[in-house]
Amino acid sequence: MVYADKKPHVSEANSGQAFTSRKNKSSLQQEILAHKRKAASLKREGKLAEACEELR
Repeated sequence: MVYADKKPHVSEANSGQAFTSRKNKSSLQQEILAHKRKAASLKREGKLAEACEELR
């Protein structure tokens, strides 16, 4: 039974999963940006085929 003056219990497992999910998303974004930076570097060097491959 939930009383009006009490907040529903939020399990620590759920809040931990949310943190892990945000961490994984941030890690994935960093990995994507690293690939984009490498592709830009390859493009500057005139290696267009390698740059296109890096973006795949």
